[in-house]
Amino acid sequence: MKTIEKYSGLRIALHWLMVLLVVGVYATINLSDFFPKGSSARDGIKAWHYILGRSVLALGVIRVLARWAQLGTPDLPGHARQVERAGAGLWGLYP
Repeated sequence: MKTIEKYSGLRIALHWLMVLLVVGVYATINLSDFFPKGSSARDGIKAWHYILGRSVLALGVIRVLARWAQLGTPDLPGHARQVERAGAGLWGLYP
């Protein structure tokens, strides 16, 4: 596999956008508990939860495509077994 020196700005941005979306999904589902069932505020928050959840799915697909397009990951410092396990974990998340 081809190796690169560091992750591209695109991949870093996609990573942090995914973090923000997951935090948003978590926050919206927990915020909905503060409103009575059937209220318009609760329904609105749940709608945002679904929108953000679909965005996580779409961004996951984009991240996989970006990984395949760039081919390769940076060389990881450390023991060879750690490098092998890191690669196995990466391919477990993004086959």
